[in-house]
Amino acid sequence: MSRDDVGTRRRGPPPSSREHSPREQEEEEWYGDVVDSDGDQQDGNDGGFSGFTVKRPQMHHADQTEGEQWERYFDKQYHSKSAAKRKTIEKGWQERSENFSISSLFEGYKILNLGIQSLMFATPLIFLSLCLILGGNSAQNSVEGSTGLLINLILFILALCLSTISLIQILVHAVNQSLHNRSLLSDGQDVPLLGWSGTFKLSCTLFMEMLLTFVLVWSIEIIGLFLLAEGVPDLSIPAMDSDNINTGSILYLLGLAGSLVASIGVLPYTIQATMERS
Repeated sequence: MSRDDVGTRRRGPPPSSREHSPREQEEEEWYGDVVDSDGDQQDGNDGGFSGFTVKRPQMHHADQTEGEQWERYFDKQYHSKSAAKRKTIEKGWQERSENFSISSLFEGYKILNLGIQSLMFATPLIFLSLCLILGGNSAQNSVEGSTGLLINLILFILALCLSTISLIQILVHAVNQSLHNRSLLSDGQDVPLLGWSGTFKLSCTLFMEMLLTFVLVWSIEIIGLFLLAEGVPDLSIPAMDSDNINTGSILYLLGLAGSLVASIGVLPYTIQATMERS
């Protein structure tokens, strides 16, 4: 046998002169669909397992498009079924009420500890607020006319902003500490404990989100005070005649009610935002 004949010899079993049965013909067709004999001869390698290389599957454009459609279909079906399944699972849940015990009466001492921690966090901003209020009063007494009243009003608004930030900081610290302690007792990633600077930054961020609403309600209230005082107000409670309700009284009452509602809304908003961002 020559060397050229060896190079061109077909891989696999030697050719046979006898006739093949239908089953053997099916095996040969299966062998030709799976085994890549042409690739071995072109590449010049010895093939893979048992001396032959398996053909690589080829995906046509139509198959790829159909696969993407099936993927979107199953993704849509999964999300729709998962929501229904969650409702089915949670349908039988019942709220558990904690039993009252005598020992829980002695847990109130924690308010002293939490109160001291809250004062330590809020003391700098509260101190600045008091300084601004005292400075506004001194400016009102030393500067005559509407200029002193205007300086007092501006400093009072700044003190109110700092007081609101200090309240937010107290809530942020309390919620963050609770989440941190809970994360230590459960599996998963620990929630980092924020220091004074961290709570101050988060409090300022939350206050900036609330600032537009506060400006709106405070502006309505201040405009009402201007109309009632017929000039710059002195921050005292204005005298309103119940028999003669004017525009200033209406704006002042609307702004006062809006400020009260917004101040109450600071509490749940701060708690929810702190839990989401921690």
